[in-house]
Amino acid sequence: MRGLVGVGLPIRSGRLALFASVMVVGLLANVAGAVNGGRLDATFGSGGMRVVDLGGTEAAFGLAVQPDGKLVLVGVQQPSSPGEAAKAIVVRLTPEGSLDPTFGSGGVVIVPCAAGFAVALQTDGKIVVGGAICAPGLAVIRLLSDGRLDTSFGTAGRASADVGGYGTTFALAMQPDGKIVAVGRASPPSSFDPGDFAIARFNSDGSLDSSFAGNGRVQTDFGGAEDASDVALQSDGKIVVSGGPGIYGAPWAVARYNPNGSLDPSFDGDGKVVTNFGGGAQGAFGVALQADGKIVVAGWRGEQGGPANRGIAVARYLPDGSLDASFSGDGRAVEQIANSDTGRDVMLQPNGKIVVAGNTGGDPDFMLTRFLPDGRVDRSFGNQTGFLEIDFGGHDYAWRVAIDAEGRILGAGASHAEATGGEMTVGRVLIGECLVPRLTRLMLHDARGELEAAGCRLGTVRRVKSKRVKRGRVVSQSPGPGTRLEDFAAVDVILSRGLR
Repeated sequence: MRGLVGVGLPIRSGRLALFASVMVVGLLANVAGAVNGGRLDATFGSGGMRVVDLGGTEAAFGLAVQPDGKLVLVGVQQPSSPGEAAKAIVVRLTPEGSLDPTFGSGGVVIVPCAAGFAVALQTDGKIVVGGAICAPGLAVIRLLSDGRLDTSFGTAGRASADVGGYGTTFALAMQPDGKIVAVGRASPPSSFDPGDFAIARFNSDGSLDSSFAGNGRVQTDFGGAEDASDVALQSDGKIVVSGGPGIYGAPWAVARYNPNGSLDPSFDGDGKVVTNFGGGAQGAFGVALQADGKIVVAGWRGEQGGPANRGIAVARYLPDGSLDASFSGDGRAVEQIANSDTGRDVMLQPNGKIVVAGNTGGDPDFMLTRFLPDGRVDRSFGNQTGFLEIDFGGHDYAWRVAIDAEGRILGAGASHAEATGGEMTVGRVLIGECLVPRLTRLMLHDARGELEAAGCRLGTVRRVKSKRVKRGRVVSQSPGPGTRLEDFAAVDVILSRGLR
């Protein structure tokens, strides 16, 4: 029991002891509130928020963090007059949130006749942008580290995969061998026809990789109209793709492909999984992989009859494609803070916590949400609610989330207002710490709740007989109250087995 506190401490009496105990509890509560996750990082931008206004109507749909801490945003600038085409915008910010003068023109690169929805970074510093260009197919563009088009890639820096009609790249992944995986939607020429998952793999020079499905591209039909929204690469080279319906009320869609582009039959028998959350409208967006091979997908789930009262939804799958019953009881979790909440991207902290980016409903705000590894919302995040709403002054949306080398959470999206059009937005949030609370004489269930609210978790539980503490209550803990640890650190306790 060495190092455990709370055993045999003398009990003070009188007003002085009461005053001292109240002061200690109050101090711990205040400090706990100060170190919990979900606080805006005041060292970034203006109070943790950064708005990039380029004078038009812009939105950020892609986000990546360079090894040096610089942020790369990718998005779209809407045409300012009829007949003009949209433009892809790539912005690089310094780690403090300023426009990076070493990139493009004052930190900004504009690519005409294109739209940017995704970004991936090569190890040599080059930047790959995915989206749509003024040609059919899944499109990618590559920039040099200073923002110039890389003319050694594809045709004058651009490459595309013909998917038989209209195509759009919504997400990218870089393989260790330098090949580029692009996923999105393939739609026939008639916009009334349903679309399919579309996946293409490019060689490092921009040519299509013929070792992938024979011609470098694959389409997968789930029976409706589907968009492949995100992609993640397993360590064995398999490719996991998540997506949502292009039609109202269809279930979530997840597919896994072998490295050669074929559907993986070890994933639910045919390589495809559909998940129905019940109710009405629903959709899957982001995907992330746990170290143990489990697959986490985030999106939204609505009620029958319309999108109102919908909430942020998360599903976790076992490596074989079945829902993981250890996650929220049946593999599916739904949380709500306002009407029409939507989850759009997901990222995993190293400690297993799940961060989802999206927006609240109604008059939408940019929102980040955090879940515990078992599927419950993390009450240590966002002022003890599990949600952090960020108001950029308009209708605000978070489209992507990332975690930098310092463990800080970054969300990127857009703010739209009638007076100003639209701007790219970024918020940076501190991940939080575990500030150990006092647990002595609490029941185990209550102790666990106190720990989670303080950003900690319950560690090893032992039981001993005690002269002073009733059965089932905490006799002692390690480390002691007020100790600062990393987020979600374990705190061990000893429970009373009853009086000696």
